[in-house]
Amino acid sequence: MPVIRLLPETANKAWQALIETGEPVHRIPPAQDSRYVISHYQLARLQQLQLKFEILAETDSDSFPNFSKKEKDLPHKKKQTSWYQSFKQEMLKKHPELAEWTKEQFVLEFERLSRKAAEGLPFENLEEMENFMRRERFDSRRY
Repeated sequence: MPVIRLLPETANKAWQALIETGEPVHRIPPAQDSRYVISHYQLARLQQLQLKFEILAETDSDSFPNFSKKEKDLPHKKKQTSWYQSFKQEMLKKHPELAEWTKEQFVLEFERLSRKAAEGLPFENLEEMENFMRRERFDSRRY
């Protein structure tokens, strides 16, 4: 994630643009330095608006770094991965053939599994399921 410094002449507009993206912004102490860790999306937004800022560094992960300790004092940490990446790695370990599947194969398999799951549901349609969830007009004697 990029580490930037907001320049005084556009700091207010840049800060507003960062907040409007709806993504988190991490301020690096001390506050007077106006240094922030932002997402790549936020960086692109600042560039799109042509606001002035200085790129100081790029962190090596998609998580916010811990600036409260000096880097030499931090224990070695395994690079964090998203839940999706972890799940994908586990699935590929169990089923290596998935690595060669095309998008169309995944779509067909998803549809097949969805139909299989739907066969086991005691509802004829989505409206009946919603009524059941609201505890309205569901005749359990049918099943």
